[in-house]
Amino acid sequence: ACANYMQHHLPQPVPRAWYDETGRDMGQHEIELRAYLGVWVYLTAQILLVLLVYHTLSVVAATTGNYEAQAHAAAPACLGLGLVVYGLFFFFYLLMRCCNPTWRDQWTYHESLGVPYERWMHLMHTPLWLCPLLDVLGVKKRDVLVRHVPSPVSILAAAGLYTGFYGALTSLNFAWTGAYVYPWLYDIDALGYGAFGHVAYYAALSCPVGAVFMACRKWILRRGNAEFAVGAAVEARWEDGNWYPGRVSGGGPGGYEIAFDDGHNEANVPAAHVRSAAPARTAKKSAKKAATPARVKKELPAVGDHVALALDDEEGIVTKVAGGWISVKLDDGTV
Repeated sequence: ACANYMQHHLPQPVPRAWYDETGRDMGQHEIELRAYLGVWVYLTAQILLVLLVYHTLSVVAATTGNYEAQAHAAAPACLGLGLVVYGLFFFFYLLMRCCNPTWRDQWTYHESLGVPYERWMHLMHTPLWLCPLLDVLGVKKRDVLVRHVPSPVSILAAAGLYTGFYGALTSLNFAWTGAYVYPWLYDIDALGYGAFGHVAYYAALSCPVGAVFMACRKWILRRGNAEFAVGAAVEARWEDGNWYPGRVSGGGPGGYEIAFDDGHNEANVPAAHVRSAAPARTAKKSAKKAATPARVKKELPAVGDHVALALDDEEGIVTKVAGGWISVKLDDGTV
């Protein structure tokens, strides 16, 4: 909330205060750039708002139990967005520190008026990665995060959708104002490929963004001592030593919950007994299903069955079966 407030209360651009290498009046350029969308044309402003909504949703989920699945499922993407945007900011900050480009004059101008502009920029950008990281580390429960972590396809789709949204918004603002938010977008225009050049740029940009999202997803799974998310296609080792196909239906400290393809469900399956369903095995699964021997679960005896106790070398009649425990009345009358 503080960073959002700061984003909307930074000093306003001033015409004829600083220029780029080509002599363009950057103060006037900033004014024209914000003519329609205001600060919402900036990537930082958009992501700060997304994170504010995300953390508000997390508070609602933690206090009322509502939207728990949505708040936990959004964690990898929101953490990834924050890391990507802060990484961009820090990269350009290092450029300004080491190379002192002319567009550093924007900060210099405001600082000459007594505004702690550089400090403000750090305070405004640090929550981008710090808040979602603290949220994952100290607020959300590991097992619930694992239960709701999105699939790789969903994570990559989120990266592509946001990159496409930002590209469309930037291009629309350029159509209205004739100004780009970042100087290298003018360089893309100079290549002469028109709209195709910009589409290719945003398509390429979605790849590293998707990679960061996937890394956040993998890290969250590892923190929950889980390699596989709920819904993942896997193979689990059964009592007979064979591996059988199924899907992860849950997880916890004791291991995975597996829903086998034949309809059986098993809880607390150790991680060492679960492996990824390789593409080759998955493709041949249906063809081999009929030829695969049925997985036999050791059935419990029924009430009235005559049984022998292997350890005590005694026999008797089953009188009760409940929760995996068997009550037996031995031939000598004891139970």
